[in-house]
Amino acid sequence: MKYSEIVSAAELVIEANDVPLIIGESGIGKTALAKEIAKRNNYILITIDANLLKEGEIGGLPTVNNGKTIYATHSKLVEVSKVIEDNRKVLLFIDELNRCEHAVQQELMNLILNREINGYKLPSGVKIIAAMNPSNKYENFRDSEYAVVDMDPAQEDRFVWLEMDVDVKEWIKWGMSKEGNIDED
Repeated sequence: MKYSEIVSAAELVIEANDVPLIIGESGIGKTALAKEIAKRNNYILITIDANLLKEGEIGGLPTVNNGKTIYATHSKLVEVSKVIEDNRKVLLFIDELNRCEHAVQQELMNLILNREINGYKLPSGVKIIAAMNPSNKYENFRDSEYAVVDMDPAQEDRFVWLEMDVDVKEWIKWGMSKEGNIDED
């Protein structure tokens, strides 16, 4: 699907309380898409870059307090809670979902599917969208060479997959707009 079709489809998926997974080549506009959906629907966009996480970070490191294990809350989740406290809606964008260690994927999947991790509960005003680069295990991307960590089939089935394709006419239209901001050189 081209960009404009993905925007509409992702909004429908989000409205149905499912999680769209945007698959597309690097630089195709997955992050721009998340920004546009947030803007169009008056969400505050908060991005978690999965490729920057190490095991235990998103789930929080444990400490023992009065004999009880308590997990630290990741700064992005603290940010989510603050925005919700201000009576705003959040679009949580989990980017590069397949460019992190498998253990990190599992932590993120817990947040995505169960809307909680180690005692932190994702507030109800939070919608989620995820994105990843294609793996060469998928039929349409046999020639791709991204260094990815493939999800297992059970994880893959938890998303509504939306495959983003390049559309030259849409790119030119975007490039000519003020959002494009392309250097004339």
